[in-house]
Amino acid sequence: MRNKKTISLKPETRFGFTLLEVLVSLAIVGILIVTILESENLNLKVRENSYIYTHLFLSGNSSLSSILNGEETIPNEEIEVKKEEEDFGEKVMIKVKDTSGVSLILHTYLMKKEE
Repeated sequence: MRNKKTISLKPETRFGFTLLEVLVSLAIVGILIVTILESENLNLKVRENSYIYTHLFLSGNSSLSSILNGEETIPNEEIEVKKEEEDFGEKVMIKVKDTSGVSLILHTYLMKKEE
């Protein structure tokens, strides 16, 4: 028996993807993954900086409150207090340093009490 070849008017249908289509889709997925990882890295940096500045602000604010209440501040390596006499009162500057090298400066003025 001989094989009979049939002639069809319909074009052949293909299933699957070509190698080029697969490579393009992998490149797009790779770019998306890198973008997501970079945004996570940025999120971690912002979170760390937020923690550092919050800690510095609270330490400086605590020292400033004790100065305003007339209490003596305890000498500390992280907190530096400077007082300068002005015509209208006393200028107080508090510089708070973190172990990572970040510093925050708080200023306030203590007005002279009228007698």
